Amino acid sequence: MIIAIADANVVIDLFHIGALPLFLVSSCFEVHLTDLVVEELQDEGLQDLLSGAAVHTLSETDLIEAVQLGAEHVLSLADSSCIVLARGLHCRTILSGDKKLKAKVAALGIDVRGTLYVLEKLHTYHQISTAQCLEYLEQLVQTNVRIPSEGISSLRQKLTATRLN
Repeated sequence: MIIAIADANVVIDLFHIGALPLFLVSSCFEVHLTDLVVEELQDEGLQDLLSGAAVHTLSETDLIEAVQLGAEHVLSLADSSCIVLARGLHCRTILSGDKKLKAKVAALGIDVRGTLYVLEKLHTYHQISTAQCLEYLEQLVQTNVRIPSEGISSLRQKLTATRLN
């Protein structure tokens, strides 16, 4: 099982393609969110869909650390809260597509992955079929223009090769 801290953008991507409920209850991920990320998701109307995730409220000390991190690295409070939670839980993976957050997380030695990684793992752990994963990729291309095209192509090739074997 992959223990992961999720940032809002990955959750929103998965919601837009219809994969969020599966992600939150799949046996391959244990999903953790901070209450600050949940607040961002409330703006998107997604809070009712998050029952499969563990939501953490930062302590006062952790909140101060998140504010300092955010100011130091020009991150939103929600983004910096993901780093603080990852450290607190000794979690090795943060799920995010945010470039600034990805750069900071990588510099701290924490693994940072995005929506394509989630889809690949859902497929690898047999939570979705090859056809369903390809459909999610098509929907992702339609709903998020920032998804890296080389990542989409690479995952499509892997899935197509799997389908042919």
